[in-house]
Amino acid sequence: KKKKKKRRKMRRRGEEEEEEEEEEEEEEEEEEEEEEEEEEEEEEEEEEEEEEEEEEEEDREEEEEEERKSRK
Repeated sequence: KKKKKKRRKMRRRGEEEEEEEEEEEEEEEEEEEEEEEEEEEEEEEEEEEEEEEEEEEEDREEEEEEERKSRK
């Protein structure tokens, strides 16, 4: 009878450890997903900034052209 109890305890311990490992893996996956999302957001922000800079540059060029035309 004692052996059966020990086996059950061991089995329970094993299951608990497996559950803990699964939880840790899930947490790691969540962290990785969060990091990926942050990276994507940063990339989007950078792209937006670049687009804004390009637009500003185009605006400047247009203004310069208009000034040239008005001078003539």
